[in-house]
Amino acid sequence: MHRIAILVLMIFVLHSSADFAAAQSRAGMIEKYGPVPEAILEPAESGESGGSFYSLYLDILESLGMARISRNNRPQACHTSQKVLKHAIDGYNADVKTEIEIYKRNVEPINSFERTDDMSAQRLLVAARFLKSPVLLADEHCKFLSYGDLYTDGVVYCELHGTLPKIRDELCAISGYTPKAWRERRNSIMLVLGIMLALLLALLAYRKATGSGIGNPSL
Repeated sequence: MHRIAILVLMIFVLHSSADFAAAQSRAGMIEKYGPVPEAILEPAESGESGGSFYSLYLDILESLGMARISRNNRPQACHTSQKVLKHAIDGYNADVKTEIEIYKRNVEPINSFERTDDMSAQRLLVAARFLKSPVLLADEHCKFLSYGDLYTDGVVYCELHGTLPKIRDELCAISGYTPKAWRERRNSIMLVLGIMLALLLALLAYRKATGSGIGNPSL
């Protein structure tokens, strides 16, 4: 019980302490690009288990190595495709920067998917050999969009699955937004911690009562 209580407390503390550090790495994006899109802050399919007691119970078992939980793999597959696409865009834009700064050529970088949709950008990346082929879509409803300037600090996200968890955490932090799944998870963790603390105190009280009875037999 002690091990589980410590683990649950660590999960809560880590979730809370990550916000400040995350906010620093993306500071200024809202001022430059406007509000963070809702599809990033609260994606329709995030793959998160939510805050039910059963989900929290499964997470604890998995953390203890006592169970392997089957997850929804589509968000993870989509995030992998986003990483591949962003890596290709970064490589292309790095070459463009060299062309502009060194060779003084008029070459357009890939700044966003607003003027050019993601498929047009992907065809450009394939032609430039930064992609072997367009990235795979995890779902037929996936649509890649961009927030910010992809030439500098912009991010790629999906209309259905949002963006990479680390980036989402950072953007939620600078937005002061707590996703529904996080709120439910934290509420569940606090309730579980309260129950465990009550059980621990009851156990200590019981041991004290039974211990004080030893050596004092009733006459």
